[in-house]
Amino acid sequence: MKNNIMKTKVIETDFFADYAKTLKNNPAKLRSFKKRIIEEYNKTKDMALFLENLKILAMASGNVSDLAKKSKIQRHSVYNILSKDSNPLLMNVVNIMDNLNICFVAKTKTA
Repeated sequence: MKNNIMKTKVIETDFFADYAKTLKNNPAKLRSFKKRIIEEYNKTKDMALFLENLKILAMASGNVSDLAKKSKIQRHSVYNILSKDSNPLLMNVVNIMDNLNICFVAKTKTA
């Protein structure tokens, strides 16, 4: 007896790329997203989430190859730096942020 197994086709999508495309086509949403990721990081200090959000922002802001050239970092390294499991050098993250028009600010904590 043959098994009657229904075959399901799985459609693979890349959430980052899909959301970046949505943001790229809507400058107001892109500005709002940029503001939200900064606010979220300042609240949670979740670096993995911040790096993943920077990856989305990088893809939405234009060409990652251009960002890599401006940042003087290889393109594949930009993707590696902006992954949730990375432990990038601060100077690389600050350089990428600067080229995404995000200012890095360090200040003393108040007691």
